[in-house]
Amino acid sequence: MFPLFFEGDIVVIKPYRLNSPKIGDVIVFERNSRLVMHRLIMASRSVEHQSLVYTCKGDNCLVVDAPIGRTQVLGKAILIQRQQTLIKLDSIWGRLTQKLLAYFSLIELSSKRRTTLLNRAKRLTCSLLKVLESSQLVRN
Repeated sequence: MFPLFFEGDIVVIKPYRLNSPKIGDVIVFERNSRLVMHRLIMASRSVEHQSLVYTCKGDNCLVVDAPIGRTQVLGKAILIQRQQTLIKLDSIWGRLTQKLLAYFSLIELSSKRRTTLLNRAKRLTCSLLKVLESSQLVRN
């Protein structure tokens, strides 16, 4: 999930109770007896099952995951601990960054200029993370 998560980061996951996942959330779900942590980029109604299904994609992946149902979703990432720094994904800056990444993922999938847009999205995200890390919303 680079550029948001780095190797060695500790991620706090909050289970969903009554509320549903939102576009941009980094969700944890189970697939083939393994845990996967990817960004939710689209929610839609399944015609055959008459229920809501979610489409996810890793930030650094070029293809989307197969749709998943609500029962497969275990929770969402709310906090990243990177060495001595805490990054709150449920803060205003964190939610904005997540929404932008979901938006850029959708643009990337629908555009012929995938590489250019992906590079712009990554640069913007890294800039937002720098602002986030230097803001008062992050504690050392």
